[in-house]
Amino acid sequence: MTLHDYDITAIESALRDLIIHADVSRNVYDDRPTSINGKSSMQDFVVVRVMGTVEDLNTYATATCTIHLFAKDVSGLKNSKKLSAMYHKLVEGLPAAQGRLMFNGLPSIVADAKDGYGYHVRIINLRTIIKIF
Repeated sequence: MTLHDYDITAIESALRDLIIHADVSRNVYDDRPTSINGKSSMQDFVVVRVMGTVEDLNTYATATCTIHLFAKDVSGLKNSKKLSAMYHKLVEGLPAAQGRLMFNGLPSIVADAKDGYGYHVRIINLRTIIKIF
């Protein structure tokens, strides 16, 4: 049995590059910075992570990546226009590939929610395929 390299950090890094290249946001993090709140001048940011496990299927592997799009509230209300613009830029950048990674062109929206820090978040799942060489 061959052990394959599934570096979650590399997957998250490739996803950050995709977000920046698609001009979704220049502010991309691995975790939500609690220092960014409603008083911050930052209008948007994105959090990317691999959720769960990487499943090895012998010929390839799969993983679910979660993308959290954050847009600063306007007058205490969800900035729907900004969240939609960010989402559409993401979709326009898909499908995408980087090295062994292929990011699916069909993201699924899980939820829109208030984050309690002056932003609303759109949570998206994105299936990722990892080629085995």
